[in-house]
Amino acid sequence: MNIQTDKRSFCSAISLLMMILTFSFFSSHNQAIAADKFSIETKINLKKLNNPTKLKVVASANGDTQVKILEADDLNSKSTTVSFPFDQKNDVVTVGSRDEYFACAYDIDPKTNLMISYSCVEGNIENAGGKNTISLGSGSENTLSTGSFKPVRGGDIDKPTIRVEIPLSDRKDVRD
Repeated sequence: MNIQTDKRSFCSAISLLMMILTFSFFSSHNQAIAADKFSIETKINLKKLNNPTKLKVVASANGDTQVKILEADDLNSKSTTVSFPFDQKNDVVTVGSRDEYFACAYDIDPKTNLMISYSCVEGNIENAGGKNTISLGSGSENTLSTGSFKPVRGGDIDKPTIRVEIPLSDRKDVRD
């Protein structure tokens, strides 16, 4: 009877050990998935800017938006790179190769905090598990999304007019 009790204790200990190992394997596996990241690497061409002293860089992907401010020493060369790490998975979505991003760099006047010029790019996330490199501040000036810096023109608008158009199909009193 004493030998049989020892066998039961040994089997119980082995079962408990297997359960602990299985649980720790699945727990660490889930943590590894949640920690997976991808990045938007913004390579910013500073050559066309007139001695920038403050640059606000914004990137958005996978339902998350991040902002980084560059000043002084970060802007002394002809170009700079800003990295934005994003989680592949969050409470709402999981990133895929057909998902989109946008990134903008704003040349800011350090005294007034007003924008002098801007460069924006949007596109598809090509590498959902790694680096996605984009260029800002270079390229053609033909469209908003090509990345060249564009000056901000105009002043304050005192009395803006907002025109809202509602399609006929959205009206409540329309009958089929």
